[in-house]
Amino acid sequence: METIQSYTAQGMEFLQGGFYAVNGPQGLIIALLAVVIMQNWGQWLTLTLGATICYAVVEAVKPIVFGKGDLKLPPVVEPTYWMQVAALYVGLAIIIAMFFAVKKVFFLRGGGAKAKAH
Repeated sequence: METIQSYTAQGMEFLQGGFYAVNGPQGLIIALLAVVIMQNWGQWLTLTLGATICYAVVEAVKPIVFGKGDLKLPPVVEPTYWMQVAALYVGLAIIIAMFFAVKKVFFLRGGGAKAKAH
């Protein structure tokens, strides 16, 4: 029983880490842009992957834009970096799903019926 609780705690910590990483202005803006582009649920995971890549690029370029450092490549050979990217992907997936659900409920209601072809 302790093993199940340990794995559950690790899973929740992973989900929280991804969610908290995205829960800032940069992550929320990227998620909102993905939702604006997203037309249906079939695009959800693909756009989440694109949003994750966009987030990683912005993180790499941010020191140059704000004049506080040089361009450095992320540590792609370290497993901890890929765990952070995976957590970021999960966090973006959660936020994009929530935003898209709100978009579907509030913004697409009452749009009128589509014409049927005869």
